Amino acid sequence: MYQIDKKVPVRAKTILLVEDEASITQEQSKILIRNGFTVRMTSSGRKAIEEFRTDPNIDMILMDVNLGQGRDGTETARAILAEKDIPIVFLYSHSEEEYVRRTEATYSYGYVAKSAGEAVLIASIKTALRLVDAERDEREALINEKDVLFQELQHRVKNSLNMINAILYLKESEAKSDAIREVLRSVHGRIEVLSLLYRLADANYSSGVRLDEYLRAVCESMSYAHDAVARGILIAAHFEPISIDLKRGANLGLVLNELLGNAFNYAFPPERLEQRGGTVELSLRKTGDELTLTVSDDGVGLPEGYLIEESDGFGFRLAIELMEQTAGSLEHLTDGKGAAFRVRLKL
Repeated sequence: MYQIDKKVPVRAKTILLVEDEASITQEQSKILIRNGFTVRMTSSGRKAIEEFRTDPNIDMILMDVNLGQGRDGTETARAILAEKDIPIVFLYSHSEEEYVRRTEATYSYGYVAKSAGEAVLIASIKTALRLVDAERDEREALINEKDVLFQELQHRVKNSLNMINAILYLKESEAKSDAIREVLRSVHGRIEVLSLLYRLADANYSSGVRLDEYLRAVCESMSYAHDAVARGILIAAHFEPISIDLKRGANLGLVLNELLGNAFNYAFPPERLEQRGGTVELSLRKTGDELTLTVSDDGVGLPEGYLIEESDGFGFRLAIELMEQTAGSLEHLTDGKGAAFRVRLKL
């Protein structure tokens, strides 16, 4: 059986005709309808603005320069163009040279004398609409080109981070002292957190990232790096689906890396794990325009009176600085067992 392709009907272009003389309105509207346009009519600048705001299907405005009392055509056009870029063609009479000069200071797609006749009027309208289509196509082409360049940049960043990670891994294996190995391992972990971000962004061809998926990947990577399963440490994550830009996503990933690293390294001494293991709980939620990430463990906790703002440790100082860069906050919660931290960020 042959399938017949059905053509989707093309919507007729809708023109808002703004003219204060009823006889001219009727004459112009008949011409427009006869040439396949849908017409909306109004008689003043104020009503034109109201009609424009309430009818999203208006494709073009055909407007008299002299609208009598109230706003004239140029003032009305400026008010409309301040809200949306829409093609406007002005109508004028032979005696209105002053108003024609005014239109030159207003971005428009031309002006036509009311006495020019049907052929000139329709040709001017079609030319304006073609210009709009050409400008839209050019904008879309530029946007597509920008997207391609941005995706290429993300791909190169991802490859560069992978190469840096490989070098760090090699240097770590060649290190002669535990102190140097620990420093290289820490840097390697932070680079890996950024690599995870760009892998997700590159795979989705996106300038943003699903934060819940990214933080879950960070948890899995950190768990593997610290042998959490073999040590009896459980990660319980409850993440709401939230999207975020790469900049803030990277900062949150690095903050989580520091908080998890602190838990894996210090919260659970070997003798404690032998007795009953340990748990790290994470929560990501959005309330209004605020994002909250909570990380807590049931380990030994921080020393009494410990202030992360005064910490000499690089991890806490880095995490606080990263949150300040994104106008967010990091706080140590002291009302429970173990250690608990809350990250807040306006979306």
